[in-house]
Parts: sequence; C-alpha cells; structure tokens
Amino acid sequence: MLQLLLSFSFSCNSPPSTFMTSRWETSSCFNILNCVFYSCTYISGNGGGISINPSSGYQSIIGTSFISCTCGNNNGGAFYDYGGLYFEINRVCIFNCSGKSGSSFYIDLYYGTTDTSKINQSSVQSCSNYKDNAGSHIMRVMYGRFSFDSMNMTMNSINGAVSGISFYNVVRSRIDHSSFGKNNGNTVVFFEIGNDNEISESNFYDNHKCVTSLGVVSSDKTFTIRKCSFKANNNIIGSGTIVFDSCSFDNFAYSGSVTTLNCNSFPTWIQHYVFYSHYCSNRQQNTIQHRQLSKFIVHLCTFILN
Repeated sequence: MLQLLLSFSFSCNSPPSTFMTSRWETSSCFNILNCVFYSCTYISGNGGGISINPSSGYQSIIGTSFISCTCGNNNGGAFYDYGGLYFEINRVCIFNCSGKSGSSFYIDLYYGTTDTSKINQSSVQSCSNYKDNAGSHIMRVMYGRFSFDSMNMTMNSINGAVSGISFYNVVRSRIDHSSFGKNNGNTVVFFEIGNDNEISESNFYDNHKCVTSLGVVSSDKTFTIRKCSFKANNNIIGSGTIVFDSCSFDNFAYSGSVTTLNCNSFPTWIQHYVFYSHYCSNRQQNTIQHRQLSKFIVHLCTFILN
C-alpha cells in the first residue's frame, strides 16, 4: 500500500468523472483511480475508452473497469498509449472490449525507456475483434520493459494472431502467477524480437481452439518457462531457444530448439504453487442503476482460488 501511494502522483491529469461513457483523451501524465469506463466508443481513431497520444512521463490505472469499450478497426479497445516512459496497471478489469490491434489495450512505450512497466492483479476477459473483422492482438505491448503478475486472460477470441499478450521488441519481459485459459486465436502468448523473456508459475489450459499456446520468433536469447502447467493446449512453436524447467504437460509438441529440465506429465504432476486468478462479471444493468457507485463494478474483480 505504501508503494502504491508513493507512485501515485496528484499533479497528473485525471478523468472528469469516475463513471465515463465517452472516450477520454490526454497528452500528459495521468492517474486513474476507481473509475468505470462503460460502453465507450471511438471509431475514427485509437483508444475506445482512453487515448494517450503522445503521452509523456508516468501513467497509472488502478482499481478501474473497462466494460464494452471499442475503437472499431483501430488500436486499443479499452485504452491506447503511445510514447510513454512508464505504465502501472493494478486491479483493472477489461471485459467485452473490442478493436483491431490491442482489443483490450495497446501500449507503445518510448524506445529508450529504462523503467519497468507493471501490470498486476488484473483481468482481461471476453475481448474480441470489432464486428468479427480481422485483428492482430488482444493485448499489445511494445518496447521498454514489462512485468506481468497475477494476470487472468480467459475466453478472449480473435480472428487473427494473438488471443493473449503480444510482445514486440521488448527489452525485458516477465509473466508470473498468471492464467491463460479458453482463448481462441492463432496463439496465446507471442514474443517477437525479444531479448530477455521468462514465464514462471503460470497456467495454460483449454486453449485448444488456438493453433499454438506459445510463439517465439526471431529471438537470439534463451527463453525460459519455469514451473508452468500446460493442459488441453496445442503445440508450441518458436525459432529461438526455449528452456522448460520443472513444467508439466498433458502433451508436448514443439518445433524449434528446446531443452526440458525436470518436466513431467500430468498423471505424476505435483502442484508447484497455489494459483489465484481474477474474474470480471458483466453487470450492465446494475452499472446503469448505480452510476455514482463506481466501486460497485471495481469490486466485481474477485480472487478465485483454483
């Protein structure tokens, strides 16, 4: 809590209301705390709920929900950030949002940034292409350094490449204690031109409608997957070198260079960790009835113990 208060800057911009039904745009640092963006639509440009272009400095979104927001055939159904230095997302629910690239969110940081952006304790659920048009990614992050922890990405569907997270030219990325389940697309998590990537203590399950569960392209570094479980997924593809350390599979198929250390199949699998995930509920009518109670929606992000 102390760290959260220290990182929150009161000198940055904030939305004019805690319950937004139209797109909010800013070009400076911003803080968004305990807000709801409901049915926000912006068809002619990027960012259905929020657009930060060009952004600068520090951005944070905390305790906030995006429900049924869309940017049409553009980028960032819930929000779009271009050119920032650092991003913090904490306790955010994104439900039923749509767009083309980054149907939930699209973050393109300043190329030379050295800070690590953090996306924690958040859920992206039931996001998709806009009107079933071809799209690229449910979530797109570019450049900089990213840390994902306690993320839930379930039941997203895209007529295109990535139904989960797409990393492009990211200096360093980490995914920890996260869950990817029941998604539909070409692949669930995709790393392109990555230098230092790792996934640990995370679950990939029931992604059988995806061609692959992981994709790694043009990586000249070793990519480590540690203490993860894979159940009811299709094969894993890559052109880099991947190390699976203490992982569990119900089946294992991979194309490329791979090393397995202390891995096993599910019949003899011993659970490595207790996993928490987050789910959002869609309460549209209640949202309308309680326009002034933004926390009502935020509190629908609850912890479910698997």
